[in-house]
Amino acid sequence: MELLTIGNRTIPVTWIVILVSFMLMYGMTRILLNKTTAENLFNGFLIMVVTWKLSIILFQFSFVVEQPLSILYFDGGIKGFLLGVVLASLYLLKLKISTNDFLCPWVLLLGSYVPLHVILTGHTVLGGISLLLNIASLYVFMKKKEESLFIIQFAILFTLLQIFFQSLVGKGMSISVLVFLWFIGIGLVINRLRRETTYE
Repeated sequence: MELLTIGNRTIPVTWIVILVSFMLMYGMTRILLNKTTAENLFNGFLIMVVTWKLSIILFQFSFVVEQPLSILYFDGGIKGFLLGVVLASLYLLKLKISTNDFLCPWVLLLGSYVPLHVILTGHTVLGGISLLLNIASLYVFMKKKEESLFIIQFAILFTLLQIFFQSLVGKGMSISVLVFLWFIGIGLVINRLRRETTYE
């Protein structure tokens, strides 16, 4: 795991990138879509983070019983993170939000996460290229964001582009790539559910 030292503290780069990317996505969603969508996504993000943080109780119960303060310092690791992603996904599916309201913020989040992560892990040139391509892609995306079929196709291609950038810095099939694919799958499920509801 890549670490960043700030003062006398060492923080995983991924934490910083997720936080900054989410704040950018939240702000842009409020501006470009609406406040309700932004609030729903914020709630989903909180569900994911709280589940990940507290899942240490589930996965390391005996350790937590012996060291109760470990809840403050540790988290549920990869298993806890994936559990958080699943619960946040279920929450978003339950809301029955539109495909656009799900995939637009997803593209905004991914469009900032990957370049920031690539830059902060020491690949400045590649991160810069990724950032420029993402800004151009997001411009096209925002112009056609009302076209449902375009949104789905664009989100899939955009996600694959981000996986390509991740692979160039040696990530391969990392957890972040699996999460990218998971959320695209959720977007397709949302689209399918919306279409079935429309036809009924």
